[in-house]
Formats: sequence, C-alpha cells, structure tokens
Amino acid sequence: MALRARLEQLPPDTDDRYPRANAGEDTVPAIAKAHGIDVFVQAPLPLQEDLTLTGVLHEDHHVGVPPGFPRTTGRITAVWLMSWKYRRGNGRWHSVEGTARFTSVEQAPKHLRMEPPPDHAEFWWFNNSVLANLEITPD
Repeated sequence: MALRARLEQLPPDTDDRYPRANAGEDTVPAIAKAHGIDVFVQAPLPLQEDLTLTGVLHEDHHVGVPPGFPRTTGRITAVWLMSWKYRRGNGRWHSVEGTARFTSVEQAPKHLRMEPPPDHAEFWWFNNSVLANLEITPD
C-alpha cells in the first residue's frame, strides 16, 4: 500500500512518555494526514510538505500516542483474524514470510489467546493479529 499524506509537525511537548521524545537528530514528530486518516510518524528532516506512507498501518491505542492527537473515526465493515506460520530456527520461532492467513469473523475477540508453541514441532500456526476494514467518516 502507498498513501500520499500531508505532513504537519507536532508542537513541542515536555511529556517524555510519548514517542516525540524519541525523535532522533534527523527526525521530528509529525502528523501525516490523508483521506481522513491521521497517523503519528517520526518524519525525516528537513520536514517536507508531504510524504508517501508505504507498508502496513498498525493501530495501537494502548501506548505511544501523544495526548490530544487527532482521532480517525469511521465504521468497521469487516474483521479478520490473522495467523502466520512460524518455523523453529536457532532455538527461536520465526514467522514465515508470505504465509499470512485471514479468517473472517463477526467481531474482534476481546483478547487473543496466547497459546504456547508445540514442544517438538518444526512449524506452528499462530493467530496473532486482527485486521479490520474501516470506512472513514468524512471530516
């Protein structure tokens, strides 16, 4: 996915609990705005007027969002559980690229079950994410 977004630098803030405190010498905290979506980003300096966002957009309402950050609102039109195939290697489990499976569900579970991997298996399928289709509410 590629999305062209307009950038706005966040005002200075003294609250060190939020990602703006983690900005490096070559980045600044900013809001990328596109099609009704506001995304918190660490934007490269010098700050450009716009930016192309690529990849997967992850929502995390638990940590790292500065107070007063604009909300994106809308209606969820579909929900899927996402699982990945994992392979054991070097004593650890690693996701296998390109193996994501999506299972349509009526609603997202309140909690994802953290099932332990099998003791003596080479592969393991693990439900670890929820994907939602969001119909953005116009401003």
